[in-house]
Amino acid sequence: MSEIQVEKRLKNPSFSPSDTAVALASYVGIYYILSLLFLRMGQGLAVSIICSLLLEGSFVGAVLIASAFGKVEFVSATKLSKKPSYKTFLIAAAIAVITLLAFSSLTNVFMVAIEKLGYNPSDDITIPNVGYYFLYVIAMCIVPAFMEDIMFRGCILNGLGQINKHFAVIASAFLFALMHGSPDQTVHQLILGIVLGYVVVYSSSLWPAILIHFLNNFMALTIGFIQGPSQPVDVSTISWAEVGKSFSVALALAAAGAALVVLCIWGIKKIEDKPQPKKENNAAEQANVAEEKKAKPESRLALTVILYVLAVGFMLLEWILRLLA
Repeated sequence: MSEIQVEKRLKNPSFSPSDTAVALASYVGIYYILSLLFLRMGQGLAVSIICSLLLEGSFVGAVLIASAFGKVEFVSATKLSKKPSYKTFLIAAAIAVITLLAFSSLTNVFMVAIEKLGYNPSDDITIPNVGYYFLYVIAMCIVPAFMEDIMFRGCILNGLGQINKHFAVIASAFLFALMHGSPDQTVHQLILGIVLGYVVVYSSSLWPAILIHFLNNFMALTIGFIQGPSQPVDVSTISWAEVGKSFSVALALAAAGAALVVLCIWGIKKIEDKPQPKKENNAAEQANVAEEKKAKPESRLALTVILYVLAVGFMLLEWILRLLA
């Protein structure tokens, strides 16, 4: 066996928690550097799309940095190598529709509540024509679904899953919502992140989550394009009692939607939960795994904590500043 083949086999098959910290910190660093550069590019629809595509690329760039740091096999570690059944994709499409319909009311109630508290919502995206619509489908549906899921589900979820899968789902969803930096999207992105996380956990593949993410963005974009810019609502005319009633209805709808999503994910688990053949490790691979287990936990714990505190701190600060703006 050649040296190149041996080196490839000795790569780690999964991300560690410290690798996820490196990925998140790398993304935050790249994001702020690109943001400073974009300030000099002026404004405009075309510039906005270009900037969006470059920022999305920073997700994969950050994961590649983490892969190099942890000597991780990128494709298998992100679960891009697992090809699920076509039935799983059909169920994933159903989950996308359920998630958008069942949880939108909860998002709307949250938006009204924070607007009544003084938050100024971000402007709706205005798509002038069909040509720009297709550009937005690429820039806001296809690219984000692939890039963001590689980062938050492929790397962070799978890496933190070594601690606990439920903790990993919640943590990756929280970071996913925080990353968007827009308070009016927080509730929906958090819920979507949780759904996507459990889909990856029980399908052992990133592709169904990518499909759900794409369809979620695509349906929202298409509805917005067909309906046109929404008319502003004077929230001062809405009482807190009405907000409370709307919240009760939205919560009941969300509960029904959650039950359907759980049923769908259970179906995915039944389809994809097949016994995996055991792999025989040679002596070199066993020695490598043992060495990694000895070296990583203690030597990288401090680095992991520091990077997470810094990265989450910056993301949380930006979220708060947008909330107060």
